[in-house]
Parts: sequence; structure tokens; C-alpha cells
Amino acid sequence: MNKSSIQIAQLSLTARCKRARPHRRSAKLTERAVRLQVARRIRYLRKNLGMKQRELGAHLGLKQSCVAGYENGRITPRLHEVPTICRALKCCPNSLFQFTKD
Repeated sequence: MNKSSIQIAQLSLTARCKRARPHRRSAKLTERAVRLQVARRIRYLRKNLGMKQRELGAHLGLKQSCVAGYENGRITPRLHEVPTICRALKCCPNSLFQFTKD
């Protein structure tokens, strides 16, 4: 291989890597969309019960700021916290993770 064929091969590899990046970006957007959807559901279910963030935090053993983080999508509830959240919101996990196309 001469120098020009090596450069062409490197450009081809670089082009393939650049084409693969949007796929990774869309995966991150999907993860963010899921997080925001769960956040909306937590807020919706809490408000339907007429519960304040402080009250939900007391049920969960968390501060109000943590509940606010859940509802804003900044913090994602851990898997072991989901049953406790569902008991406090009087819902099943399926209801918490009910997704719509928004």
C-alpha cells in the first residue's frame, strides 16, 4: 500500500465512525425521553392524590428536593426504590412506566 491508499483507508474509517455517532446520540435521547416520561408520571400520580412533594418524600424517607429531582428528571429513581414509590403513589409499576408518544 502506498501513502495515498493508506490516507484513503483512514478517511473511509473516519467517515464510518462519524456515521455511527448519530446512533449513539439517539440512544442518549431515548434514555432522556424515558427519564422525563417517568418524571411526568410521578408528578401526575402524586398530584392526583393531592399529595405534596414533602409528603411523598416522607413516605419514601427522602427530602423534598430529591422528590423534586425525580419529577424534573434530574434524578432517576433506583430500581429498588420503585416498589416504595408505587406503594406511596398507590399504583403498580406498570402504571408508573406507562409510556406515550409525546
